[in-house]
Amino acid sequence: MTENEPWLNHIADIERQLLVQANYLLEREKTQSLHPSMVDYGFLVYPAAKAYEGFLKTFLYRNNLISPEMYQSEHFRIGKALNPDLPYKYREDGWVWDDLARLYGEDVPARFWSTWRKCRNHVFHFKPDKMRLYTLVEAQIKLELIFSTIKLAIERETTMKHS
Repeated sequence: MTENEPWLNHIADIERQLLVQANYLLEREKTQSLHPSMVDYGFLVYPAAKAYEGFLKTFLYRNNLISPEMYQSEHFRIGKALNPDLPYKYREDGWVWDDLARLYGEDVPARFWSTWRKCRNHVFHFKPDKMRLYTLVEAQIKLELIFSTIKLAIERETTMKHS
């Protein structure tokens, strides 16, 4: 990713700054020789994962899929909103999978969910029985997935608004 990517002009300044920071950290780590005691490069994904969460909330709000109250709420959960396997009894206001699919095709909510799970949940959560530690290459793949998912969403949204 470069700082001149056109899709970066369609996201909030703080989200752009976090994505640029994540990319900077990645490039810095790639130019240094790998330190043998570095067991997890998940820290490279954190700024981008935070930006991705902000982007998703803004995207859902901008597309009238969540209310202003949900957008501002500390209780609104992106993972719950995007989970295609959420039991029906929990699909009250805020579950957006079907609405996203109607607006942008099923590939968009599927990509949102997949990216969320791989690049946010798996990186952030600690499970002693399922330890997930990431190499530099794996962290780079996660960053590229976040970047490409945001780009896909912006391109689809732009295309749909001009149709």
